[in-house]
Amino acid sequence: MGNPDASYNLGVLYLDGVFPGVPGKNQTLAGEYFHKAAQGGHIEGTLWCSLYYITGNLETFPRDPEKAVVWAKHIAEKNGYLGHVIRKGLNAYLEGSWHEALLYYVLAAETGIEVSQTNLAHICEERPDLAKRYLGVNCVWRYYNFSVFQIDAPSFAYLKMGDLYYYGHQNQSQDLELSVQMYAQAALDGDSQGFFNLALLIEEGAIIPHHILDFLEIDPTLHANNISILQELYERCWSHSSEESLSPCSLAWLYLHFRLIWGAVLHSALIYFLGTFLLSVLIAWTLQYFQSVSANSFNVTPARASPDDTAPTASPAVTPAADVSAQDQPTVTNNPEPRG
Repeated sequence: MGNPDASYNLGVLYLDGVFPGVPGKNQTLAGEYFHKAAQGGHIEGTLWCSLYYITGNLETFPRDPEKAVVWAKHIAEKNGYLGHVIRKGLNAYLEGSWHEALLYYVLAAETGIEVSQTNLAHICEERPDLAKRYLGVNCVWRYYNFSVFQIDAPSFAYLKMGDLYYYGHQNQSQDLELSVQMYAQAALDGDSQGFFNLALLIEEGAIIPHHILDFLEIDPTLHANNISILQELYERCWSHSSEESLSPCSLAWLYLHFRLIWGAVLHSALIYFLGTFLLSVLIAWTLQYFQSVSANSFNVTPARASPDDTAPTASPAVTPAADVSAQDQPTVTNNPEPRG
């Protein structure tokens, strides 16, 4: 039935040499049952596995210090006191007590608890004044960097470190190669933002190394063509997106295909010829139109009568002054009146 306690107890029977019907101790079988119990979350079984990996005394457990640390760390993080400290930090954060939250998360983060490291880095982003006042280190960089080196680091931490490597942070210089690695790790964890950021790097002219593409299990036949890689990344981004309707991934995918179609149209000889012809006709018609408008504006004459005009004109309403004076002159006769 896979009960971890039962597996551990069987391991103890084999280890002590008291298993019914089996003479003597059998550490090999004991180790196998301890490992099975550890996989079920059994604390004592996990400690035995850590011990076997650090000593390497059994053939089934070759010496591997890294695995020994992983198993031991798994147990250490189950410490109830540490969980209590993390809870206090969360309550202080929700209540808006930034100083108290910073204190509790620093205590838990320095013990190696991943969630505390990520939360502390977030607080340092939100309140850089507190980080600068109480912490003498680059808080954001330090604790996000600690977080990505954890066994089960969240994709959010990989994205944050990718951004920090891409833009550079305080005294840390830009490093596109490490930025690509961080985005690729987030993408491998199924985060759509990781695929999207990798595609944007390619759009900006960055080159994704072949081992990163192999790491993402992208078909090697696509490695030589950036367009094919972009299509693959945007499709994976879309498939991993939690949004059912339009998303940045789907819009980027549509825009990429629109550019491809438009590029194919422009490279067609017939379409290029027709487009050039229509553009030439449009330019010629525009020039002719403006020339005709300019000519009409210069040919307009003033509205006044010509002195040679023989056409009858309407008599003015007022008689000219010269005619009036002629009519008003006295008539001269040959018989003047006598003076007397």
